[in-house]
Amino acid sequence: EITTKDLFNLDSSNIQPEEWQIIAQSIYEQYEAVDTSIVYQGDMYVLNRTFDLSPRVKLITSFNQVGEQFEAFSLHFKNNDEAGKEYTKMIDMFGDVIDVYQNERHLDFAAKGCSKGKGIKRIIEFYGLAYEDMAAIGDSWNDIPMLKSVENSFTFNRSHQTVKNVAKYLVDGIDGCIEELIKCHK
Repeated sequence: EITTKDLFNLDSSNIQPEEWQIIAQSIYEQYEAVDTSIVYQGDMYVLNRTFDLSPRVKLITSFNQVGEQFEAFSLHFKNNDEAGKEYTKMIDMFGDVIDVYQNERHLDFAAKGCSKGKGIKRIIEFYGLAYEDMAAIGDSWNDIPMLKSVENSFTFNRSHQTVKNVAKYLVDGIDGCIEELIKCHK
């Protein structure tokens, strides 16, 4: 069952940081029992910890304990299937104003139009690089826009088939990526 919640009248062109926080808070309220992580000023904060924390991660008890303009927001489910079901719900509820990327058992949320692919495109344009000279390696669904944005895209043989279908090259490790790039530039 899909429940909708009309938060405000927004589209991807006018979403502001305070509205992004309201959307994230609304999503969190529907999934309070799910591990949640937030990145703010380079630090990672976690709500509902059910996994071991690295020393760099800070445990918090409320969304209000981080600043309004956080950089990333993710939900962490028990398995890929559960994350996939919830991904569909998130797209139905918020897909017109935010992007949702499944990353194995995780759902990563971003402002609409914000992706690794857009980031690569901006780097290419800013530095005046040739599209053919760029390479990217990724192993999950949230890497697909990035893999599509470069000529030389790599993923691992262990990656999900959906990701393999997008990448130009399949490798076992970073060394395979480097070897292939050397071959391409001889």
